[in-house]
Amino acid sequence: MKDYQSTNNQILEEMKQEMINRMVTDNIPESKLQEIRQQVEDSFCFDGIMFKGELHQNEMGDIVRISSKKDNILWANNLNKNVLFITKEPNLSGGCAWDQRCDSFRKRGSTIEHPMLIGHSLDKRIAYIIYGLKSVLDTPSKFIEFENIPNENILEAIDQYPFARINLKKTGGSGKANDKIVLAEAEVYKDYLKRQIENINPKIIICCSNSRNKNMILEEFLNSNGYNFEWTEVEGIWIDKSRNILAIDSYHLSYYGIYNKKENKRYDDKTFYNDVVKRLYEYLLRHPNFISQE
Repeated sequence: MKDYQSTNNQILEEMKQEMINRMVTDNIPESKLQEIRQQVEDSFCFDGIMFKGELHQNEMGDIVRISSKKDNILWANNLNKNVLFITKEPNLSGGCAWDQRCDSFRKRGSTIEHPMLIGHSLDKRIAYIIYGLKSVLDTPSKFIEFENIPNENILEAIDQYPFARINLKKTGGSGKANDKIVLAEAEVYKDYLKRQIENINPKIIICCSNSRNKNMILEEFLNSNGYNFEWTEVEGIWIDKSRNILAIDSYHLSYYGIYNKKENKRYDDKTFYNDVVKRLYEYLLRHPNFISQE
């Protein structure tokens, strides 16, 4: 069986070393070299296929997952349904880097025995979407309306269903990403990013970067680096016919802006859910054999 996690780790370690090399000049003092290494270590976030191992609660009250053999087994057994979220950059907001694959989507301060779903909008939306996608991908004729999602079952779906999440820019930013900076760094390290995505080998890529009716991740990165996604008859769903994979055009996972000024409608959790899950459902109704095709 392919070891997706080890390959992913190797790619990211090489990428991190390349970042250090680009910051090092000739005859640099050892103290400065150590400073640069620490700077990269403190800002470089690992990502990829989410861990499915045991839960642990750290000293800050965060419930995190560790890696296990299940990571590779679940991913290999789900190849025709695997989902990858691509976001712009991690939000460090003054903190240090962490491994995003450890996220358990549990609220800080709750317990392993009595967990609560995290309240942060970004992670909460991922949780809702995974619950809905699991239903649609397992039974293409079944769509669960947002208001009918049983909250007590969301964490169970997150725990069981394999999915991946990566950032184009691995070093942390602040509350609002600058698309030009993100894309510029992605271009520098595109070979590593392409290898990472190829290793993950997703069937569906959710591109979380729509702004002003243009999706930077989908249109400016993926389609400029070996992919050929084009529109389908379902709004927001793109297909790369040569690879037989889909891309879903999505806003940033934390976006709450006004999308209908006339009616003052904001982009809430339900709208986000429908833009991803319902559109995929509509596509699969038209193309029921998509999941079974290699």
